[in-house]
Amino acid sequence: MKNFLQLVAVCFAFSVFTFNTSKAQVTQIAPNFTLTDLDGNVHHLYDYLDQGKPVFLDFFAVWCGPCWNNGNPDIMPLFNAYGPNGDNSIVFLALEADDGTDDNLVNTARPSLGNWFAAMPDVPIINQTGDTPNDYGITGYPSYFLITPNREITEYFPSPSGATLVNDATNWVAGTTADNVSMVSYDGNRRFCNNYSPVATFQNYGTNALTSATFEVVNNGNVVETFNWTGNLSQYNTETITFGDVVEPMNANVEVRVASVNGNTDTEPSYDAVSAVLQARKATTQYINVRVTTDDYAYETYWEMVDDMGTVVASGGNNLVMPGAQQGGGVLGGNPNAYANNTTYNVEVPLPATGCYNFKIYDDYGDGICCGYGSGSFLITDSNGGVLSNGGAFGAQADDPFEVTALVGVEEIVDETSFSIMPNPAKNQFMVEFDLVKNTDMTIGVYNMMGQKVQEVANTSYGLGYNNVTINAADLASGVYMVTLHTAEGNTTQRVTIAK
Repeated sequence: MKNFLQLVAVCFAFSVFTFNTSKAQVTQIAPNFTLTDLDGNVHHLYDYLDQGKPVFLDFFAVWCGPCWNNGNPDIMPLFNAYGPNGDNSIVFLALEADDGTDDNLVNTARPSLGNWFAAMPDVPIINQTGDTPNDYGITGYPSYFLITPNREITEYFPSPSGATLVNDATNWVAGTTADNVSMVSYDGNRRFCNNYSPVATFQNYGTNALTSATFEVVNNGNVVETFNWTGNLSQYNTETITFGDVVEPMNANVEVRVASVNGNTDTEPSYDAVSAVLQARKATTQYINVRVTTDDYAYETYWEMVDDMGTVVASGGNNLVMPGAQQGGGVLGGNPNAYANNTTYNVEVPLPATGCYNFKIYDDYGDGICCGYGSGSFLITDSNGGVLSNGGAFGAQADDPFEVTALVGVEEIVDETSFSIMPNPAKNQFMVEFDLVKNTDMTIGVYNMMGQKVQEVANTSYGLGYNNVTINAADLASGVYMVTLHTAEGNTTQRVTIAK
């Protein structure tokens, strides 16, 4: 997790707002959870919802001033009126979202601001919340959510009035027709190389159990993929489906729609489709520029460039960070490969061949590199300035595939079938061999997996026909490197493995 002082700053930033109730509807399905409170009671979100009970979630931290001074006094009247001590129409759960303060709920010593059991009598308090705060996108405390039985989320800041809460808890739209599927979201990558695999989430909004459904992918008006789903989905539950690959060389206007429900026509077709515009990113040169500006917690960041075989051809940042890992600063801190905070890094990556590549960037905490804790960003371009990927607010991971379509002009000079490295793997030296169609000025560079040039053979003229150059690898550590022939007409690259 971010450190204590950082979250304190976020918490106290909330205190400058005027406490007039406002509400924003979040059009998403609430993530499920199973959590145990401090009395040993297990709370399964969807069990409550399936019983027809709305659930009110209060995310707080024991050290959060607005939670103590404003949140508790505002929430307790709602709990006493609509919780088990009142009309029992709403389930209330208090989630202490900082798992590092598990012994401070009754301890009035810092960082806790007081006895939270006394402040929230009878309210179930959950102190080990795991990934739930990240699942709900919590960026500050207090944060309040109402989940209605149809799984929809209403977020409040600050806390709602009793009238607002009752209105939202009772006036949600129930499904009343028998066979009704609602498309929730398009979840696939919106950038692709030369094919894409649509991913979408749907919800059973019908009163019948959903046992079969047919979905179609429509691209520019044509059905390009069909998915026949079978299972047993009760009302309001959701599922995500992944279609097969769709070959598409250009941008795609994609719609995923419901074709049939339980063998019948959907009885309520209003929400039968979700759409997305997908972009085919293409690099016109094999030299890719990676620019990463870090945030306040650069040790949480790692990126890599992966080819279509899954081989990492370049990387940068803290290599201890892995997809979905949330290892924390104690594990990640001190790695010499980690980037410095609030610093811009520019890396030139020579890609070895045409084809598909994927730029991946990971954040260990799961909040990207912009914008809550510094203004980090990334920008990936080819040598002609074409943008292949950019962003910063990506959560735990961003993946942007692209295609290298040309190795600029170099094939006119270097017979690429003759470009070879021997031996490979190598130990202390290796030979680069190539044939030229004419006398050519050339520089030979050796790059590590972070795109850094570790060795260079000075620019010189090589003659028509066969040429060979011996590279001293005695000072190179074991690993994979890129050997690049640089010419005025372009560049070509091969991998070499150093094994000692």
